[in-house]
Amino acid sequence: MLIEAATPDDSLVISAYSDGSGHRQIMFPNSGTRVSDEAKHVVMNGFEVFSFATKTAPETLSAILEFIGRRPRTWMLCFHQANKMIIDFIAKRCGIPHEKSLFA
Repeated sequence: MLIEAATPDDSLVISAYSDGSGHRQIMFPNSGTRVSDEAKHVVMNGFEVFSFATKTAPETLSAILEFIGRRPRTWMLCFHQANKMIIDFIAKRCGIPHEKSLFA
């Protein structure tokens, strides 16, 4: 998510990239209506999750910037991501200063 000062004429642009191809890389096998003899806890392939996030997030950010036709006067970058190492890696790859990258 890019956050910047807006005027009434500005638009909100959101990109939530997910193609579903890595659905087995992080999941709760026995959740919702799925009941099986599989693991009863979260299953995650950390390397694949890291690789996906650090490859697609910079591409998605570039696509957003290309779509809006300019580099905004960004004051904060907020990824929906709980892993600080992934956020730091993406920010560095995109040339975003550490102080402009939110991790809560």
